[in-house]
Amino acid sequence: MPASKSGPRRFPTKLELEAARAIARPNLQPEVLQNSTFQKEGIEEASNQDYLIDYFSTGVIMDARIEWVALSTRSRSALSKALKYIGNSEITRKPHFSLTDISSLQIGDLRDQPNVGTTTLMDLIVELQSLSALNNSVRLSKENGTALKNTELKSSSDNSLEEIRANISNASSIELLQEAMLRYLSEVMIVQEKEIEIWRVRLPWLTSTPETLASIGKRFGLTRERIRQVSKRAERYPFLLDTPVQVLQTIQNAILETETYQDFVDELIDCEVVTNRNFGIGILRQLALALGQEEAASDLEGAIYRWSQSSPYWDKELK
Repeated sequence: MPASKSGPRRFPTKLELEAARAIARPNLQPEVLQNSTFQKEGIEEASNQDYLIDYFSTGVIMDARIEWVALSTRSRSALSKALKYIGNSEITRKPHFSLTDISSLQIGDLRDQPNVGTTTLMDLIVELQSLSALNNSVRLSKENGTALKNTELKSSSDNSLEEIRANISNASSIELLQEAMLRYLSEVMIVQEKEIEIWRVRLPWLTSTPETLASIGKRFGLTRERIRQVSKRAERYPFLLDTPVQVLQTIQNAILETETYQDFVDELIDCEVVTNRNFGIGILRQLALALGQEEAASDLEGAIYRWSQSSPYWDKELK
């Protein structure tokens, strides 16, 4: 058999296959699915136009080689049929592929195949992300001249994610908090710069005046539906912080120590939580909600109501 450009064709060893299948199959390793960032409800509600790679969790290696024979029969059948369906049948004729090779697959391409439901989609995602991480680990261990000791994998970005979570918790200003949250989202997802720019003008915790789907679509040359999908992606990976956020604690203290909205804003500027008065009070509440800081959100809601009742110029002050 002729050698490919990347080297001679190679099938995985029996040991590698057993390790791959042990970590990939949900029925043997149920904790893989339980610890994933995606949930069954998210797959059921997924739009047919969503890309399959949108549902991978942290740690996938896009260029890692995945052997077709390492996939379970059901997952292999669903994936190969979907690739043929979109005209990429040449991928199915190779002994292996990468996540980059299937990055154009949409959820609808798989759903259109017979006997492919939510369970098959979830199994396929778990297997693909586990195998990509495992095969990358095998490759690195061989490059370093060491053997793979076990199949317990740890995301290469775990440390950076912990660091980003700490940056969120310890942020001293609204701007730093928002940037840390954006960095977290871009770390756990495969994100293009265009998507981040769309988030900046659409997500309520980033802007007090979100632009319409139509205006954003016109600017970026995308449909309203695609803009909606990009916006929704940010909601799939909740921040799930179980520790107080410094900047929100400062805001709560400012609420307690001031009587009027103007005094509240002056206090935030003095504390350097905000750099100027051109910010929307609604953003503070949305930040608290997005971070799961219910007490801070409740304090802000109470303050907003109190200020709206006491000031005849409340609407102007908000602007």
